[in-house]
Amino acid sequence: MDTRNTTAQRLRTVLATTTVLALSLTVAAAHPGHALDAEPASHLVTSLYHLITLTMIGAGLLVGAIFAKRLAARRAMQITGVAAVAVAVVTFASQYLN
Repeated sequence: MDTRNTTAQRLRTVLATTTVLALSLTVAAAHPGHALDAEPASHLVTSLYHLITLTMIGAGLLVGAIFAKRLAARRAMQITGVAAVAVAVVTFASQYLN
């Protein structure tokens, strides 16, 4: 079995994932000015900055699920990633598209 193609594909996937996650750090920096417990929990889903961060975390979980070897871990990452992205999209749509 020729594993060169598979190895090259994995290296490209790892490089692409690393690049996307590194670039996401530039937008993941939430606005400064408050401590973690200074705002109510509703602030997490009402701030656009936090919605972007939630979306990036969900996308990171979905990409990370590709590399999970165990089915249970892969499914957990997929479900959590989809839930995070769905919450961010629904919240954005309900608040900003009125």
